[in-house]
Amino acid sequence: MPQNRITYSLVGGSDLNLATANISGSAVSRNMFTETNTDGKNDVRTYLQSCPGIKYFDSFGDTGNCDGLFVPSTGLETMDYEQCLFVAYNGTVYRVDSTGNHYEIGNYALGNTVCFAESGGERAILMWVDGTNIHGYNLKTDETVDITLPKRAFNATNEYIQPTHIAVVDGTIVLNDKGSSYTYYSIKFPLNTAMRKVYKIINGQVQYLADGITIDYQDVDSGTYCFLDDYGAQKYFNGSTSSDKCVALSSVGPLLTMFGPSSIEFWQKGNAESYQSWQRTSYTINKEQGLEAPFSMASVNHKQFCIGTGKANAKCVLMIDGTTVSKISPLWLDKILSVNDVKEVKGWTYSKNNHSFYLFSIKNECYAYDIDTNEWHIRSSRNFYTGKQKNYMPLYAVWWNNKIITGSSENGHLFELDENYYYEDFDNVNRLPILRMRQTPVITTNYKPFIIYELSAECNTGAKEDYGKPAKALLQVSRDGGYTYGNVIEASCGRRGQYQTRLRWLNLGMNRECVLRISYSEPTDFVISDSSMRVQELNTSI
Repeated sequence: MPQNRITYSLVGGSDLNLATANISGSAVSRNMFTETNTDGKNDVRTYLQSCPGIKYFDSFGDTGNCDGLFVPSTGLETMDYEQCLFVAYNGTVYRVDSTGNHYEIGNYALGNTVCFAESGGERAILMWVDGTNIHGYNLKTDETVDITLPKRAFNATNEYIQPTHIAVVDGTIVLNDKGSSYTYYSIKFPLNTAMRKVYKIINGQVQYLADGITIDYQDVDSGTYCFLDDYGAQKYFNGSTSSDKCVALSSVGPLLTMFGPSSIEFWQKGNAESYQSWQRTSYTINKEQGLEAPFSMASVNHKQFCIGTGKANAKCVLMIDGTTVSKISPLWLDKILSVNDVKEVKGWTYSKNNHSFYLFSIKNECYAYDIDTNEWHIRSSRNFYTGKQKNYMPLYAVWWNNKIITGSSENGHLFELDENYYYEDFDNVNRLPILRMRQTPVITTNYKPFIIYELSAECNTGAKEDYGKPAKALLQVSRDGGYTYGNVIEASCGRRGQYQTRLRWLNLGMNRECVLRISYSEPTDFVISDSSMRVQELNTSI
């Protein structure tokens, strides 16, 4: 019977299905994502590129995890306004300068997630909330700034609010209150000076000078009056289309997004009066879709991402572009979300080159969405002692000193995501090469048995740095649609300089529902551009 050579693309994202892998497909890209190489509009080539290496950068401790990262727009006056890195770890907020020195600048509630914001204005104040309090730090003078929280509206006990999220919209500081539908806000640039002039009020009455015309003012601490207007009154509002709690909020440009468990609303500052009231600009899927995981929310390139919930789509991943809310998670990921408690999941984003990513972890898998290709892939790390897969170590990311710096999900280390580094560091001594893997969807030929005589993959062979043993790629074949896999079969990627070496496997046997899994864990770049198979279809019964 004749043999046929077919070209088969190994490029693509993940299409997992846990229950029926042999029906719905089982494509997986692990620590690899789709890249494009364009030569004009009509010539677009795609290939699978390795995810960046995880390079050790610094450390604050060996336990716990990072609770937040932030890089403000300015820095200390004595350091020529150099931008510093701010790290929330183990109940302490640290400032890290470009020489790697650590300075404790404040604290937060141990174990809570920290949300940062910058006040803007001439007197730049770094602020952070932790679900219990708000803290301030003068970025230019290295001084702590005390800020008084608003008291809960219509609450007879005079309790202070408990903000979990903070945003700044056009100089106005905005806070949510955990468990409440109210949102509290300041006047524009309330912390621009250390002292602030407000109306002198006695027994609820504005006081005037002796002429009876000129208003009398008094000087007050701007931090104490941060969320009070010039009359000493708090400023707040709540959602106009529902009684939903405001479990999170964020700002993108002039828009303030308020998230509830079953609603999403968009607000904007009005400009008809001196203190600028808030106006709802749009709402979507009210009482149909809300926020399931308050700390899964993250933004990049003017887009917001979160894990949502509601009767419209149940648990899913949402993307918000302006005021348009769309579902971006595929069915296989929705199934994973539906069977897991994701309320404490933390989302984060970063951009590099032509790609922006939104990432979050559930148990031992990190799911990454490539905003530019609309594809999902999986990221994971390995246990240094056993080599088994575990959760992706990086958590949160910032762009600082021309590097992508991340925290850690399992200790106080900081890492750099380096696309030219092919290891994952566990500390400043121990490391392992990154494991990269591509698993195909189910391959069939009209569901008839077929024999694979040869599989070849086009990749960057000859890339190993030393002249010793050749680099190896490993293949496993599943003959039952992805449920089980056979023994590992090695193939050579060539020694250093052997660029014409072909990555190929011969005589892979008879299959009917075939899944191929290629993995690579050498300390070199690994790129897959295409593949081909030499097969023979058999005319036997199914």
